[in-house]
Amino acid sequence: GIEKEANFLADFAYSKLHEFPDEEKWVTTQKLRISANDLMFYSAQAAANTSPSGAEYEWSNARKNANSFRTLYIFATKQNYIELEPEIVVRIDTLVRQIDDQSQQAQKLAEAANDKDLEHWRRKYKLWREMNNEN
Repeated sequence: GIEKEANFLADFAYSKLHEFPDEEKWVTTQKLRISANDLMFYSAQAAANTSPSGAEYEWSNARKNANSFRTLYIFATKQNYIELEPEIVVRIDTLVRQIDDQSQQAQKLAEAANDKDLEHWRRKYKLWREMNNEN
């Protein structure tokens, strides 16, 4: 699943950190590590979130961090800090699509939950209008 793939990508990122030049240890490596950690963190939070609106928010954070991880990874390869592994880019892109699917599903569930909550108030409003002869 998504969390397993996020963990794989974080492990991959950590395995590459030693290849960076010393002058990048406090800049690019830190950003790459943070984006990998946040991808793992928000993916796990989103998967565990039982609130539809909360899950939608968490999936958007997971997507944001997957994209930042992808951008930093490609940047590091263009700077010749590490070697590009095309399979990793494909895995990140696949993960983003999976996250998007989960986000859309969470959005639909959030909208359905919101409609259900509003239905109670719609019935009360309709009853109030009937009682006050406001058709």
